[in-house]
Amino acid sequence: MRTLFLTLTTLSLLIGHLNAQWSPGVYMKQATTRTLSTAKYIEAQSSTLGFRNGLCFIGTLLKAHGGASTINVTLTGGTSYAFIGGGDDDVTDIDIKISNTGGTILAQDTKNDNYPVVEFTPEYSGTYEIKLLNWSPTLAFCAVAILEEGGVGLPVDNIGDAVEKIFRMCRSINNQTTSKVWFLDEDNQWCFYGYVLGNSDNRTVSNIKMGGGVRYVMAAADDNAGDIDACIMNGAADEEYHCDKEPDATPIVKYNTSGYADYGIKITDAKSSGKTFVLACILKEGN
Repeated sequence: MRTLFLTLTTLSLLIGHLNAQWSPGVYMKQATTRTLSTAKYIEAQSSTLGFRNGLCFIGTLLKAHGGASTINVTLTGGTSYAFIGGGDDDVTDIDIKISNTGGTILAQDTKNDNYPVVEFTPEYSGTYEIKLLNWSPTLAFCAVAILEEGGVGLPVDNIGDAVEKIFRMCRSINNQTTSKVWFLDEDNQWCFYGYVLGNSDNRTVSNIKMGGGVRYVMAAADDNAGDIDACIMNGAADEEYHCDKEPDATPIVKYNTSGYADYGIKITDAKSSGKTFVLACILKEGN
């Protein structure tokens, strides 16, 4: 427990403090720091687990008393995984459930606490549903980190660099707009994504309901990254609508979305010096 406390303290110091006036950033930072710190602690205690290549972190805003978000991930049969949950300072009880495509729950942590951990080794390779539920009495920012057998060992400095940069970018967008800026809060949608990427790697997320209005997709990475690109795409995530492919590691895409359409996003490590930890988020203007 002392090691976990030290990891949390170190990561918090690396990330720094957000302007308390932008409350969405304050609460999402709490959830992100807590979840990644716990994942880093579990990684450090294991001889086999590391952060999952590709998607390794997701964050969302969940309603009270059972609000949930789900995501489908591809897992490899015979490989061990750990799914670690966390939330902001108001979270008292969150659960993680893992199901197959038929809806059968294969593993879960439903204890009455705010730090669920599910260890799971699928028998077969395929698609599995990860569900995060908030049983707290308040609306809350919650997150899940994913570790895998043979995954990447991320230094605390790399995690801290990416987290500090993305929240600084979010705060800057909020300060520059006349409308209030929030994290995407559509039902059963994720607004925060973390990836371990290598040079020229990319990852997409499809069928995102962004609602209608001004939306931002942005990304930031640790210092291994030389160039990160971001795109807003169609719902199938196979057609680019608008991108930021400037040669920098902090892309920001602004796009006016329709409430009747689904969208996708693509994050690309266009140039890096090694495995890179990248965080991406979706913001919206207005209430």
